[in-house]
Amino acid sequence: MMAALSEQLGCSTLKELNKIRADIYAAFFHCVERSKLENGFLGMESDVAAYFLENQHIGAMRMQKEGISNETIAKVLSFSFKMVFQKNSNQYN
Repeated sequence: MMAALSEQLGCSTLKELNKIRADIYAAFFHCVERSKLENGFLGMESDVAAYFLENQHIGAMRMQKEGISNETIAKVLSFSFKMVFQKNSNQYN
């Protein structure tokens, strides 16, 4: 969503928005790496998982904008995060 609207933003706003997006991605990446250390992560590359989680975040923001209930959004996010962060993830490989 942010990338799609980038041509409508000023230079300094776009720069700050890209920094925020990079920070969010880095946080997701760190979370994935930490989970791998604890053997609680579905077997996929960390960068792919971080992009997946980032897109879940973007989707949740879109759903809020569309007026979908917070309860439904929470259920969707919970399901997607459970898919990625699983103990004994070898069952999915």
